[in-house]
Amino acid sequence: MDQYGRSTDTNRDADTKRLTPWNLPPDSAENSSNSHSHNERICMMLLRSRLQQIRNMQEKLELMSKYSLKLLNAQDEFAALLSQEKEDTLRLAAEVGASTNTNGYVMSYAVALENCCNTLLHKD
Repeated sequence: MDQYGRSTDTNRDADTKRLTPWNLPPDSAENSSNSHSHNERICMMLLRSRLQQIRNMQEKLELMSKYSLKLLNAQDEFAALLSQEKEDTLRLAAEVGASTNTNGYVMSYAVALENCCNTLLHKD
């Protein structure tokens, strides 16, 4: 065996049936006569491998497109919900006479909600 794990027996008659262009010893006569065929096979395998990689990338691109579409749909839904929430809040602010001007200090929503709840709970 050589460094590549290929047979290097001198008895070619016994080994000829087992030898293919993939495992011919580098110094054999068959290797030189089949080198073109061997190179063609390597090129074909390289091309097939690349085509497989491209198919895998196309599948991933399709998957990304599906997820991107779902994300865009979710974004549109969220934008619609946010717009509706803003409209409802502005309408409520107008009904109670609250200013919608945000200049100056504005209490956080959580603090305002807490104050509102405390006021309602201690109203009695």
